This record gives sequence, C-alpha cells and structure tokens, in this order.
Amino acid sequence: SPNERDALVSLAWILLAAPTAELRDVSQAEQLIRRAVELGGPVATGAIADLQAALMADQGNFTDALALLDGAIAIAQTHRNSALLKQLQLQRELYQQRRVFRLPPPASSSAGGVK
Repeated sequence: SPNERDALVSLAWILLAAPTAELRDVSQAEQLIRRAVELGGPVATGAIADLQAALMADQGNFTDALALLDGAIAIAQTHRNSALLKQLQLQRELYQQRRVFRLPPPASSSAGGVK
C-alpha cells in the first residue's frame, strides 16, 4: 500500500542518513528500500529514486548516485514540487563534492535557551 511504502521510505531515510553513526544502519536501510521498490506504485515525487541515490552515495558510488538523482530532479520539475526540488539540488551539490547526505541533528530540547 502507499502508506506502507511511505513508512518504509521514511524509516530508510532515518537509518541511512542519521546525523550520528550510532543511529545509522545502512544494511537495514537497504532492505527497506528494496521492499519499498517491490511494493511498486507511483513514485511521482521521486522519493524512492532520491533514497536510492543517497544509498549509492553512502556506498561511495557518486557517479550512479548523481545519474539517479538527476532522474528524481526531472520528476520533481515535471510535478512542480519546489520543496523537493530544492532538497534534491542540495543533495546533488553534496554528491558532486563526493560527500554524503546526512539529516540535521535534532534541535536541542533544553529549556535553557540559546547558548
């Protein structure tokens, strides 16, 4: 179902791109990506291609990651998804520099304010 696929994609992103190594599990993320692809259905947002590109970059395969990401960028442009397009372009810049994408660390939840 689309909901199951979306949940798999979200969890795979966390496992693949967590800001700290302790939270990352690339092997598990890869399994979730495979399952999301098997579920099929429309991927009009390019979300799965984006995730597959991130996995390729994480494995050091930046050339294929860029090619796949370019496909996701084309989908985002076709669907006029400016928020996704901005994110994809940021990732493209990272991959061109042979750097992987990481999620930002969570904001501090301390009540002490800005330090």
